[in-house]
Amino acid sequence: RVGYLLGRAELIKTLESQLTDYRIPALTEQIALAALSDEQHLAWVRDASATAREVITQGLSKHAWLQVYPSEANFLLVRITDGKRKAKPIAAALLERGIKIKTFTNLPGYNFEDLFRVTIGLPEENRFFVEMFDDAVASGV
Repeated sequence: RVGYLLGRAELIKTLESQLTDYRIPALTEQIALAALSDEQHLAWVRDASATAREVITQGLSKHAWLQVYPSEANFLLVRITDGKRKAKPIAAALLERGIKIKTFTNLPGYNFEDLFRVTIGLPEENRFFVEMFDDAVASGV
């Protein structure tokens, strides 16, 4: 797994001063650079990710009380809009079914109880997530 950071120059400079020269293993760096220079691989990743996001979006969109935000990333942000349900009980019900989703901790002045994040996976994992989500909702979550 390799990531990157975009930010204000002052923040980047501060972070740079805290990091060592060896941020990721050399092999990981070589693999990441090879993947980034392989146009076929990049096209495949983009297509597979778009398909995965669509499967989950369609599955969750069956529930009128959910808003799935558009994404170009490997995850989807979802808002619960009915004012009745909260993300943490849904996460607990999904965890009982072998699925982990990301919930958020409230901050002073900010309430995130109605938000959760779903990371896309392999096609069978995405279908399983939608199936387990529907099962959890049917159980009364």
